[in-house]
Amino acid sequence: MRCFPSAPRVPNPRRWAFRFLAGFVDETLSTLPEVAIASIIGAASSVQHWLVARTFESFVPYLCMTLIYLIYHAVPEGLWGASVGKGLCGLRVVGPNGSTPGLPRAFARAFVCLSALIAGNLLTFFVTSAASTGNSSRGARGTYEWIFLCVVVVVITIRRSNGFAAVQDLISGTRVSCSAERHGASPVEAATLPIPVGDSERLGPYLIGEAARRRLAGRRL
Repeated sequence: MRCFPSAPRVPNPRRWAFRFLAGFVDETLSTLPEVAIASIIGAASSVQHWLVARTFESFVPYLCMTLIYLIYHAVPEGLWGASVGKGLCGLRVVGPNGSTPGLPRAFARAFVCLSALIAGNLLTFFVTSAASTGNSSRGARGTYEWIFLCVVVVVITIRRSNGFAAVQDLISGTRVSCSAERHGASPVEAATLPIPVGDSERLGPYLIGEAARRRLAGRRL
């Protein structure tokens, strides 16, 4: 007997709690090289060093940290479907067909997330002066305010109707699923499964096709 789902899977909003936790773990791990670079250049952070000095030499450490951040997120998600944080939280990044997204989609996804940080730093660079940025308390507060506004733009698309997808999900064509959903159909696939109508009967949450109904009738005889 072949059974078909009578309704698409409903997105689970609790998944976002795990996404925030996974993001915290990944951000912590991806900033460990920042601590090493900052200690070498003798600054609080590579971005703070660049915003104060505003020279090409000070921009190089910031560029290195940007590339490290991009590679940390894109490579494991593209090849294995999860970064360290997502793996620990039981999450997995999938492409349109429910498998690992691949490196191109993973790099696009990571770059969209990274663009919020880059945009915040660039706004700080053009709006503030080196002197105001050099003030450790006021400069850091201004940088974080710009970054916060850019992050809000990234997550502003979250809706139940689109599976709670953020901007990086929509642009890269990926979704974040729980590991429990790995062996089943993804929410995108479930919504497009063919559902027979006309010659079907409902049995609880399932629809029974004509062929299965004939076999059941033969067993009764």
